[in-house]
Amino acid sequence: MAVPKDFECPVCFKLLYKPVTTSCGHNFCKTCIDQAAAYRLACPLCRQRLSSQYSPNILLFQLLNETFADEMRERAEELITQARGNESVYRDRVSRPNDDSSTRPVIYTSHCHDYLFPSERRHFVLKRSQASRLMPFLRDTDKLLIILPEKRNGKRNIGALAQYVGPNRMDDEDEIQEMVAWQTTILERIEVLEVVNDPIYDCPMARYSVVHDDFTFPGSTDQNHEQELVRLHISILTYSHDLESLVTTFVSLQSIASSDTTAMDRYSICCELIKLCGIVAKTQLNITSPEGQRHFSDNYSQLMVLGERPTSGEIESASLFYARLLIADSSDKIRWYHMTDTLARLLEVSSIYVYAGDKYVLQLEPEYRYSWFSRWLFILVLLLALIIQRFIIS
Repeated sequence: MAVPKDFECPVCFKLLYKPVTTSCGHNFCKTCIDQAAAYRLACPLCRQRLSSQYSPNILLFQLLNETFADEMRERAEELITQARGNESVYRDRVSRPNDDSSTRPVIYTSHCHDYLFPSERRHFVLKRSQASRLMPFLRDTDKLLIILPEKRNGKRNIGALAQYVGPNRMDDEDEIQEMVAWQTTILERIEVLEVVNDPIYDCPMARYSVVHDDFTFPGSTDQNHEQELVRLHISILTYSHDLESLVTTFVSLQSIASSDTTAMDRYSICCELIKLCGIVAKTQLNITSPEGQRHFSDNYSQLMVLGERPTSGEIESASLFYARLLIADSSDKIRWYHMTDTLARLLEVSSIYVYAGDKYVLQLEPEYRYSWFSRWLFILVLLLALIIQRFIIS
């Protein structure tokens, strides 16, 4: 059956799939408008500014399923086939073993926590002599280096693969003579396999393997909780503006996760938990200070939005992204960073988001500011102690 233009998505030009209606009255596939709004919060048709929320068109959804039942099944099967193809490409890429060319220089640092989440931007302070030895290597290669904490946390030597971006300005003039700051972008979680000293560049070099979660796209579409998960999916779309209702939805997802589930059930639960995190994060980001929004834009650009059938790698990245975005104890972030169970990580992380209530949970202040504050506080306390000591002596 030919699909009338009125039932086509203006973004993908296909039959509307899980349609939502924007504040300006236009209908789009939920995934299409999510991805469009992530880049620009404006309607792709009329360019009118969109509100942070848009409503699922339940009536249109039911009409499409009744009128175009075969076409809707084809859309669902098409998305599954496409997702499996994407997953195959992703698995082929991440399963390739590292060879000797994967050896990279190592920077040991005590100036950061030993969780360095992918996609975040970090600056590190090095001795000028160390930076001078490393720069020739970085110029001749792809500017990749390994960041490792000085103290290992756990049995595995977990760190991060980073890409050198450029120098970073330092405010302390006394340190400029001896130290230099580098700006980097974190690319991957890695486990260091072996560290050796390179005689040419006179610096430690390491072989590594990329760390990934034990989570793959399901090979079968069989589900034990399909109807309940569909109901919860519609509930999230319908009541996404009501943060209190998200708690009830989360409890239901948590209950399903603890029962007898198939691989597709667990995959669907992960997708819905990421949606919950995104809803709360978007709501809090809209009310944060201009300074916090600038920090978010500089470090993350935008909230992570998943497509209709994301790969396991995209789900893993999203779970790490929303874990990084939280205000949480260092011990919790280290544990999330080292975890390889995506669903377990998401259950912990999303619980903090949905139970936030009026509490602000986004970490949008640059972490180095706290270290500078601590340094100046220490100097003031030291000066005060010297003044008191001199007063007592006199």
